[in-house]
Amino acid sequence: MAREIGEVFLVSLSKEEIQKAGFDTSTFSDFQTVSIYLQNWNNEYVLKYIFDNDPSDVYYERAKDLGGNEYVLEAVINYLSVAQEDNDTRELEMPSIAVVSMVESHPLSPDDGSVFIYKVEVHTVKGGMRMEVFYICTLENQVTERVWGFGHTPKEALENAVIEYSRNGVSPEENPFQRIYDEVYAERDDQEEE
Repeated sequence: MAREIGEVFLVSLSKEEIQKAGFDTSTFSDFQTVSIYLQNWNNEYVLKYIFDNDPSDVYYERAKDLGGNEYVLEAVINYLSVAQEDNDTRELEMPSIAVVSMVESHPLSPDDGSVFIYKVEVHTVKGGMRMEVFYICTLENQVTERVWGFGHTPKEALENAVIEYSRNGVSPEENPFQRIYDEVYAERDDQEEE
């Protein structure tokens, strides 16, 4: 159940499961389970962790702590993936459920990987968080899949990924998101202007 207005319950994980998802538990007191919530404060995503359902044992991870909103969304995907992998049949209190589905796939090359755009949709139940649908844009290579952009539309997510990836000092020709944007949206923009 959501503890605060403006948050959505994601998943409840055991200590082993959250470690499997990449969360460092070494600095926290001993715990058995952690309930994870996603919050949005002034356009910044925040992860809230409640250990062993004890409201006095809470930890917040802000986007700036993780390196940006895209890293928060990446953590959300990791947590949901671990829960899905384990196919746990525990009964969870879920005021809202976030569903992540792929809406676009753009293969680059065998060496460069692929660009994916996912839709994140919160299915609200009575008393749950009301969150607009948003999209995340990732680059998957041989090693990992990383979130580079997000937005209210697939195009906006891709545009933000172009900007974020360009901070690596690459030219527009080397930016995989720019290549996809030019192929998919530049033509559409030209047609709309005519």
